[in-house]
Amino acid sequence: MDRTIEDFVRGEVVYHKTNYHITMVVIGTIIESKEVTCRWIDKTGKEEKRDFFVEELKMVKDRPKQGIVSIPIRRRNDIG
Repeated sequence: MDRTIEDFVRGEVVYHKTNYHITMVVIGTIIESKEVTCRWIDKTGKEEKRDFFVEELKMVKDRPKQGIVSIPIRRRNDIG
C-alpha cells in the first residue's frame, strides 16, 4: 500500500524500507517537499532525528504479521 504525506501523523510508528528492525516515531511533516521528520534512539542511546521522503518509509501497522505454526498432536493409539 502506497502512503501519502497526509497518512504520516505525529506519533505514528514507522520504519525505513531498508531496515525494519529500527522503528521511529513521526514528529512532524513537511507538506511542500513530502518529507517526514522522525526520531529514534540508536544503539548507543543517542537520540537521532532526520527527515525522510514518504517513499522511504513504511508504517509498522502495515507490516505483515508472522503467523503461528501449529504442529498436530499425535496420540499413542494413533501411531500404527
